[in-house]
This record gives sequence, C-alpha cells and structure tokens, in this order.
Amino acid sequence: GSKPMPPIYVDGSNTIISQEYVQWLRQDQLLLSWIKSSLSENIHTQIVGLKSSAEVWKYLKQSYAAHSRSRIMQLKSQLQDLKKGILSMDAYIHKAKMIAHQLATASKPVDEDDLVLYILKGLPSEYAAFRTSMEIRKEAITLNELHGLLLMQEANQKENEVQVESLTPAANNVIKNNYG
Repeated sequence: GSKPMPPIYVDGSNTIISQEYVQWLRQDQLLLSWIKSSLSENIHTQIVGLKSSAEVWKYLKQSYAAHSRSRIMQLKSQLQDLKKGILSMDAYIHKAKMIAHQLATASKPVDEDDLVLYILKGLPSEYAAFRTSMEIRKEAITLNELHGLLLMQEANQKENEVQVESLTPAANNVIKNNYG
C-alpha cells in the first residue's frame, strides 16, 4: 500500500514488536490477499517471493505500464488513421466512438471536437463538400449532430447513385441510337 511500513520493534528494542507494525502488517496482508485473488495463475508465478502489497503492486505496475502506454498509442493511431471505407455511416461512427471510449477508459479521453475532426478527416472524397461545410461553420458541431447530418448525407448519396444507375442504360440507348 501507500502507507510506509512502521518500525518493527518498539524504541530500538529487538524483542518487543510494535502494535503499529502489527496493525500495518495485518492491513498489508489483507490488501496483498485481495490483490493476489484478482490475479490469474500465470501472474501468480511471477510474484512468488514478494512479501508486501507494495512490492507486488510495484512489480505489476512496472510489468504492465508499458503495455498500457503501447495500447494507448495504438488506439490514438487507429483514431488518426480512421477511414470510412466500405463501412456504413453508422458502423463508421460507432467504430470512432468505440476507439474514443477505449481511450477514455485508459484515462486518455478524446475531446468531442477532436473526435468530430477525426471522423470528418476519415470521410471519402465524395464527402469533401460536406466536410468543408462542417469545417467552416462558426459554431462547433456536436457528435450527435454530426451523426445525424452524416446519415442524411449518406442517404442522399445513395439516392443519387440509384438515379445515376437508372439513367445509365437510357443514356447508352440514346448514344447507340444516335451514333450506332
């Protein structure tokens, strides 16, 4: 724990154990027991021989802090490199939110304005005009507002694709009839 170990013996005597030490040892062993009960068997073998909760905690912190830092860096990189690709808009925004949630869980929360920016940055070129209109807005847009607007934009784009697809055979017939 964070409470340092008191002297074992009373006033420099090597025979009388201090009550303060006995109480500290009882609390430390209780804490050590609690820590050990939350660890997997695999990790138990790594802490054999460590006598206090402070020793075990220090070992765990040193062993796993690097993993946490690398995971945070990985999540930040995923967020910066996020692309919509073939995902639906809902799936794309959900993915961004999940990465942000994982960062928040690791005590590295993502500012909502930054998350909005990452989402806009990852949109494909068909959304360039939309992205520009969002970036030049005077007031900030919330994530929920962006989500709704992007769903509408996605629906409009799908509608335009259907119209273009239905026009293509007719355009081919006109070209064939006029030039064929």
